[in-house]
This record gives sequence, structure tokens and C-alpha cells, in this order.
Amino acid sequence: MSRQVKVSRRDFLRMAGMSSLAAGVYTIPGVGGVLAQDDQEVTIFFWDGPPLIGIREKALAPFDDAYPGCTLNFTSVPGGPNSGYNDKLFTSLAAGIPPDVFIIEIGLLPQFLADDLLLDLKPYVDADDYDLTQFPELAIEAYTHEGGIYGMPDNVASIAIFYNADLFEEAGAMMPTAQWDDESWTVDDFFSSCEKLTKRDGNRTTQYACDVTGWDKVWQTWVRIFGGQLVDDPFFPTECTLNEPGAVEGLQFYADLAQFGLQRQALHQLGRRHPARCLHHRDRPVAAIPGR
Repeated sequence: MSRQVKVSRRDFLRMAGMSSLAAGVYTIPGVGGVLAQDDQEVTIFFWDGPPLIGIREKALAPFDDAYPGCTLNFTSVPGGPNSGYNDKLFTSLAAGIPPDVFIIEIGLLPQFLADDLLLDLKPYVDADDYDLTQFPELAIEAYTHEGGIYGMPDNVASIAIFYNADLFEEAGAMMPTAQWDDESWTVDDFFSSCEKLTKRDGNRTTQYACDVTGWDKVWQTWVRIFGGQLVDDPFFPTECTLNEPGAVEGLQFYADLAQFGLQRQALHQLGRRHPARCLHHRDRPVAAIPGR
């Protein structure tokens, strides 16, 4: 099996799941885009719970002194986009009373652009000479469309590998390199390590090499590592491209890993919420690949 694929910095960042802060615009038939905010009140809508909500509140504290004539309304629905946050956001947008600033996952960006729900922030970035270099380049690029910037990065969720170094050493397997962009560790090396790390007793697997899940952020990573993409245009897709060679090769590689891996449901039962802890038990995976 020969898959000498190296991950570039751009490819690595493209693996990340991103969320952005977006300024809202809603559309009134016959009028066009109208700013949701007025001069007297600003509404901010997030999905954080403790402890992040305390950090948000601290960051927003200087607002009152900077804008004494403006009221800041901050609301958060803890638990992320699927905890009721998206439902409330979509309802407010449909009613024509959206928040001024809200957070969305990158997957929603094409639909929000198509529906003219976002304000182009580039004129404000240019007017304030706002320094965008403090963000990863691709995080800004991801929310840039036809010269406009339709969101500012709030967080970039990375995909990382936790591994049990003692078990790698015991199996004589090549350990992951310390630097993510070190080209001396390829997917072939990773696969070879999985073969050495897997242990079986008859038909029973006694030591799994890695966590193989169906989580979309993980399998999409392999598609992109092999040069594939999910769709033809990330902003306004017209065709699924998972049947093209790079995508097929990436998906096949991920499927091949399954013979050494552990399904997501089983891993959850063994401690999915604490991946580092679960690596120290013989019937658990030697390497886990969680996000964030």
C-alpha cells in the first residue's frame, strides 16, 4: 500500500472546523438589505455556557464606557448550534428582528450569503485599518467572497491526535512527529503504525490502533489530505465531487483504517469525552483523533 501524501500548511488549516462572528443584515421585500441595528441598541447572540460565557462578558464590559448612549444586549444559548441556538437564530431572521452580531458555523455561510443575511465587513475593516494578520490567513479567506468579508473568526477548531507513546514504543511503531507540518511523517507511516499497534487474540481484537469515527470533520480531513473536495464551489455548490479520484482515495484510506479502529459508539462507551484517559487501557484505542 503506497500513499505518500504530505500535508501542507494550507491543507492542514483547511481541515479545521471554523465558526465566525457575523454582522446581520435582513432583507425587506422592495427595500433590500437593511442593517438590523440602530444607534441606541446593539444585540449580540452567542451559544456559550460556562466558563466561556464569563470570558465573553468580560470582553464586552468596556462597551458601556466606550458607547454610553448605546445599550448592549447580550444573550447566549449554552450548548452550541444544535442546542436550540440555531432554531432561535433562524426564527429571529425569519421574523425580521435578527441580532446585530451572531455566531454561525462555516457550513451555513453559503446559505446566508445566498439569502443576503450578512453585512460586508470589509469597508469597516479598511476604515479602521483593522489588523487581520492576528488571525490564520485561511480563517479570513474562508469568510471572504467576491472581495467582501462576511464574518470574523471566533474560533478555529483543530483536529489533533492523542496517542499513547509507551504502546507506540512497545510495538516498534513510528511515533507522530512533534511538528504538524513535518513532512517526514506521511499517511503511509501512520497506516504502518496502525498495523503494528493492532493486537488480536483469535477473532478478538485486544488492542485497537486508533479511533475511527463517522464524525464529518474527521473523514473530510482525509478527503482533503488526498487532494479531494466535497463540492465544486464551497460558496455556491452545484455538484458533489466525492466521486473524483482524490476524494475517493481519501475515503478509501479512511475505510481501510476501520479494520484497525474503533467505531464512534463504542469509543463513546469507553470514555469518548476523555480521549487522553481512554488511551491508557488495553482494550481501548492507542490513538484517538478528537476535534477542538
